[in-house]
Amino acid sequence: MPNAWPRLLLCAALCALSAAGCAGALADETAAAPPHKARELTAQCEFSAEGRHDPLRRLTDGDYRRAFETRQGALIIRAPEGETIGALYLCFADMPAEWSLEEWTDGAWRAFAKGETDFAHVVSVVPDRQTVRVAALGEALRLNEVRVFASGTLPPDVQRWDPPPEKADLMLLIAHPDDEFLFFGGLIPWYVSQGRHVLVVYMTCRDSTRRAELLNGLWTAGVREYPLIGGFRDRSTRTLERMYDAWTRQEVDGFLIKLIRRYRPDVLVTHDVSGEYGHGAHRVCADAALRVFDKTADPMYMPQHSKAFGVWQVKKLYLHLYAQNQLCMDWTRAVGKETAQSLALAGFQKHVSQQHFHMQLKKDARYDSSLFGLAKSTVGQDVRKDDFFEHIE
Repeated sequence: MPNAWPRLLLCAALCALSAAGCAGALADETAAAPPHKARELTAQCEFSAEGRHDPLRRLTDGDYRRAFETRQGALIIRAPEGETIGALYLCFADMPAEWSLEEWTDGAWRAFAKGETDFAHVVSVVPDRQTVRVAALGEALRLNEVRVFASGTLPPDVQRWDPPPEKADLMLLIAHPDDEFLFFGGLIPWYVSQGRHVLVVYMTCRDSTRRAELLNGLWTAGVREYPLIGGFRDRSTRTLERMYDAWTRQEVDGFLIKLIRRYRPDVLVTHDVSGEYGHGAHRVCADAALRVFDKTADPMYMPQHSKAFGVWQVKKLYLHLYAQNQLCMDWTRAVGKETAQSLALAGFQKHVSQQHFHMQLKKDARYDSSLFGLAKSTVGQDVRKDDFFEHIE
């Protein structure tokens, strides 16, 4: 059968191609398989601490208003039988100067990883250990919450922060946690969704509860770069001068100029000159921003900061509700399946302690979060009036 050989060879070739195609499809299918989700083990874990000051249930009750403290500075976490710990999500009430993760080896606790000290909410990866000790070195350990996971991809609400940007596109200067949503609406989720580096700066944060809320809120709104929190003491006043009795002009100017020169924002956005409802701390933010706008480019003004960071000129300064050169931002614009406004509302709802306030979602509301005015500019006046970055590219 001399004519059969070509047909047999063709069949063999086709079979080989088919097998290769199947193998390739299988490889593609494997490559496209979704990542393995980490199981949460928190409820099944055993927690213990010597010298503890508070009930252990505070670690896992989801209530950021109540911290857990152990004066001896160490918390032991044991995974349930047959499981190992792959990651810890630690929400610190007070950041220790140094802390580590430890394992029991040769009759003693020994560190196998040094803890991250830049962020109050931090994920620490654990290489599959059944028991782990979190130890602060030489001080008490205070935590708002702890979550424990097996190995795998962590859920999206677990915060893995990036450091503040080397260069900010927009700096949002606000007085208190929750102001970022109450008075600025969808600014954060909108510009983050546009790929802008939005650096949120808080002048003051009263306690660890408010700090946890602001981090939860920013994360929900899409921020992944850690904010900056000033050390000014919160005080409620109704006048600018009374506020400057607590926060001196020199201290406020130094704080703001240092941050502008360090992070070099193109756009600065802050509060109403009248402090929205009259709050002195809000007034200070607007007053200081107007005062330092031209001074940050002068190397002779606060030279200690210009020597450290160089000088920088912000291109545009917007103030909430400012009467001149006004623009009205549309926060109903889509951000994925949401809107900038809905994401801002979701972020504000993370400020659980502040839900007696109401976001100004409607246009023409008393503190309309969509209304701003261009108070200072080195790039001319807005024409389209729909974007803080008009004339900046």
